[in-house]
Amino acid sequence: FEDISYIEIAEADRILDDVDIIINTTPIGMYPNVDVDTPIRTDKINESHVVMDVIYNPLETKLLKEAKDNGATTVSGTNMLINQGITAFEIFTDRTPSYESFEKALLDQL
Repeated sequence: FEDISYIEIAEADRILDDVDIIINTTPIGMYPNVDVDTPIRTDKINESHVVMDVIYNPLETKLLKEAKDNGATTVSGTNMLINQGITAFEIFTDRTPSYESFEKALLDQL
């Protein structure tokens, strides 16, 4: 992992051609403000990118929808939330729940 780095969001448009993975860690696009502009321009996102948004409500943010429409692989914030919940459950109970059980519980609530 020697080539991992981050940049300020204002610089994102400048380097989109040079990155493989884009992770949005801002609240931009989170419910109830789902119709706001995406945190970065999406016109340069393409099939060579993986785009993750840590937001889990809505399940597909405007950023993820536009990235998917441009051919990118997308990852919803639900994956992170579920795995955090599983880890916390393991810490407090010494038991390992299934990913599917946590996913179902989350999706039933969203």
